Amino acid sequence: MSTHIIDFSLRLREDFLARYEYVPLLTAVHYHELEGELWCQPYFLRNLVNTEVFPEWRIDHPFQVLRAVIDLWRREQQRQTSRQGMKSV
Repeated sequence: MSTHIIDFSLRLREDFLARYEYVPLLTAVHYHELEGELWCQPYFLRNLVNTEVFPEWRIDHPFQVLRAVIDLWRREQQRQTSRQGMKSV
């Protein structure tokens, strides 16, 4: 894991406001605590819409996030449709 974030930690030393860009690992890491969470752009959607905990969360690129949410929603719809089709077979 440390080799994965070494570049960011070096950039963070130079610029403490540097933003971490998510890059998928070659091998998947599964966290039981995140089961059922939806990751979209640099956000977990449940946190993004939680205005009590994050009342003034700024979205840097709102149109990109909206497009990613729509794409994610469509994939989830297709996945559910294919699951229902498999159950009926």
